[in-house]
Amino acid sequence: MCRVSRTDGSVSFNALEARLEAVGGHAGIGAKTSVSAAAGVVAAAVNHVRKTEFSKDLRDDYSSFALASASYTMLHTTALGMNDSETAALALRHLKGVAAMVVDFADALPSVVLDELRMEGATVDPSVAATAKKNLGEAWKSAERGSSSTI
Repeated sequence: MCRVSRTDGSVSFNALEARLEAVGGHAGIGAKTSVSAAAGVVAAAVNHVRKTEFSKDLRDDYSSFALASASYTMLHTTALGMNDSETAALALRHLKGVAAMVVDFADALPSVVLDELRMEGATVDPSVAATAKKNLGEAWKSAERGSSSTI
């Protein structure tokens, strides 16, 4: 069984596959392909034998899980719209687990970036990792309040 776990949630692809079969899906249905793609995301996330910098790997995994989050949002919305409460609940449970992992990836990035810079010989202030994390949190909070973009 392919499983991604945190202390407060998990994603079970077996549960997704079982639900797909329960609603009459099969391998040719897009949802099945999505389950397979999500399993690939997980495999990439745990692949520690890469030849590139860890911060880039972490960024890629962060992006993959953000995409999985969007996919679960779509599945959840579709299930709600089709009055399929069981699939909606399953998608929401998985969305919460994936969203928590995205937060974990984001939280790790500043320290990882600074550690890599230091290992490359750059003089860096490791205390700025806390500032970067605080700024990231504030950016997300301002987005929740509906602040307009300054990009």
